Amino acid sequence: RKFSIFFSIIFHFEMESKVILLNTNVIRDIHFQHYKKDFTFIVDGKKYQLSRFEADLLSPTIRLLHAIDKTVDYFYIDTHNDFPNCKFTDFLSLLSFTSQTYDLQKQYYFKRIFSLLGNDQESNRIKVKYMDTITTDNVIDIIQNKPNFFYQNEFTEEIIEYISVNFTEIDQNKLKTLDVDILEMILKNDNLQIYDEDSLLEFILSLYKEDYSYSPLFEYVLFINVSQEALEKFTNEVSFDDINWSIWRSICNALVKSKSPKINRSR
Repeated sequence: RKFSIFFSIIFHFEMESKVILLNTNVIRDIHFQHYKKDFTFIVDGKKYQLSRFEADLLSPTIRLLHAIDKTVDYFYIDTHNDFPNCKFTDFLSLLSFTSQTYDLQKQYYFKRIFSLLGNDQESNRIKVKYMDTITTDNVIDIIQNKPNFFYQNEFTEEIIEYISVNFTEIDQNKLKTLDVDILEMILKNDNLQIYDEDSLLEFILSLYKEDYSYSPLFEYVLFINVSQEALEKFTNEVSFDDINWSIWRSICNALVKSKSPKINRSR
């Protein structure tokens, strides 16, 4: 009898309980301009003043710093000037908590800033359809003009694959301006499409003549599919000292199997 009454009381209490949270939308009505400007963002050398409250809202990293040391009143951000047409004031406009439309460049700028602020949640929320803007005419310029942006953004692999698939459609002179490590990423991509192995060998030879450091790229030539004339040209123009073991083995396979049918591999 006592147990039954006790259970009924507990059950009744649980049925009546309810989780209550403050409405976070109220933050839209806060007038941040009335708060003391006691925090400084130093972005690419320029100073921007705002309140500590706003800084904490934008950055988990800054919130953690304030939890450790409440006197911290500045934070450095360096974008390496990858976004010359974007301003940090554009980013701070997000503190209005109102829906606004931003162009592609600002979207990527905001994504980078959030990442540098340690705010991965907001950074990941910004879904940029970057690949829609890439063409065979501008893809090399994108890499050359903003190398840090290329290496640090999430679409690097997609850009490399795009170049690999469209290798023959892209201006060869522009391709030759790329660093050897980027070219290596392109040539070893499984989706590389070329006219034939001779054309690829000729492309790398032209680079090698200008700079011997491009010699590792010969590793991505299927010498077994190279013509006799192209192979002779290679042996006449390339120093044995610039050939690694992988390249040498590929050449040997080509020489040993020179009378065998060529490998039918889609490239």
